[in-house]
Amino acid sequence: MEPTNPPTLAQVQSVNYTPETRDKVLRICREGSGAVNDQERESQQVSACASLIFFFYYYGQQNPVPESVDVAQKLYGYALNGKSADSQKGLTDLLRSWGIQ
Repeated sequence: MEPTNPPTLAQVQSVNYTPETRDKVLRICREGSGAVNDQERESQQVSACASLIFFFYYYGQQNPVPESVDVAQKLYGYALNGKSADSQKGLTDLLRSWGIQ
């Protein structure tokens, strides 16, 4: 099967990501957004990463696009790197509650 390019606008459970919104959420996943302290910034990063992980994982499972699931797994590893144990557990528990194992 030839790999397919993801659409420029994909919709998964009422979440739309254009290239612009995807890039904005990815930036928050990397940096946080206007946080006043480290804990708030970490929380913003984990929340933003969680939404992208869910999006890529769900999209990859439904269509099926293994590359999208791979991106979700890489984002998960990235999101956990350097985060506190509470944030790591919070992200894992949140994703599990959304059906991602």
